[in-house]
Amino acid sequence: AEDDELAHTAASRPPLLGEADLVCLVGLRASELEGWFEPPEWPTEAEYIQINERPEEIWYGLPSSATLVGNSGVVLNQLADAAEERFARGLDRTAWLEEVDRSTWTARVGETRRTARERLQQRNAQPPPAGYDISTAMLSQAIADVMDPNSTVIFDSYTGSLYLTDSVEARHSGQILDAGPRVALGQGIGMCAGAALARPDAPVVTLVGDGGFGISAPDLETLVRYDLPAVVVIHNNASWGGRSLRQDLFHPELDTWETSPRASNADVAAALGCHAEAVAKQDELHDAIQRAFDSGRPAVVDVRADDAADVVSPPWMRLKITDLYARGLDAYSDEALAMFRTLSPKAAVRLRKSCRDNGVHAPLEFFSELTGIPEEDLAAVPDGW
Repeated sequence: AEDDELAHTAASRPPLLGEADLVCLVGLRASELEGWFEPPEWPTEAEYIQINERPEEIWYGLPSSATLVGNSGVVLNQLADAAEERFARGLDRTAWLEEVDRSTWTARVGETRRTARERLQQRNAQPPPAGYDISTAMLSQAIADVMDPNSTVIFDSYTGSLYLTDSVEARHSGQILDAGPRVALGQGIGMCAGAALARPDAPVVTLVGDGGFGISAPDLETLVRYDLPAVVVIHNNASWGGRSLRQDLFHPELDTWETSPRASNADVAAALGCHAEAVAKQDELHDAIQRAFDSGRPAVVDVRADDAADVVSPPWMRLKITDLYARGLDAYSDEALAMFRTLSPKAAVRLRKSCRDNGVHAPLEFFSELTGIPEEDLAAVPDGW
């Protein structure tokens, strides 16, 4: 459980990974979300063990001391039994059963978690962009604050999910659901029906983007017809993908990613038989979400939140890098390029590897010009660091 003293989430993971001698990956899939288990997100000095359910889930691009295929619970119990058998030889049985002193480690984990939470609180306290009273971060935190800790949570928002995953702590298997790493959308309301049937004693909540709601709104009628209580919170930023994560800077020639700001999603939900409210003010947000849970019915809270989509991360930069090289840096404004000038030499070299992974062999000179890092500093980063 992510609230356990031994747990550390992705937000608090980097400093702990940097100190690790051994990293055991259990049931974790390699993807862009995990940086393909490559630096700078993952250390090169550590030894790796992979445990996964199927051979195709093992990431063979990661040099590993051992790769084990099998059910995670079964394999971990086997490892524990083997460890007990090996280390108990010659030991007094009482000594073996003594509880291990983890105080130093738990203090270190607690420190990193507190630091991550402080960063989260600072981000959530930032005022929303002009024209909005609610930020995406505020909306995500409000859901986490109001929902029952046992709730099933379904991600269905391109922009909102980036924030909600930081705010919600998973406490049991299957509590947080989504449609996989490719950022599908429109599945949330239908998944609410399945979650309400599978766990009828647990509340169900999904965060849906207004684009996803446009795809799947009629599914609300199914929830109403079968009397399946679920809370659908709409992240209504009147845009697809928060204007597709700075589309205004990187693809201004494309048509608008906006949707109709006057669409009344709450009226649509009410017409289908749901409890429905529209919210645009911070001081109304928590109470509206609470009323939706308390209604005991299919409920929709349509929240007008910002469309700034300022979560521009190194993985996102890696997705854009081949475009930048193909079009040339002269095609972009100083504001667009400024975010690449915050990268370290290692992160810049990681961008170059992303290009090569996609068959694009961009010279070191390009990355030096993009990031402002001297070529000799980039060349000094060792291969496969």
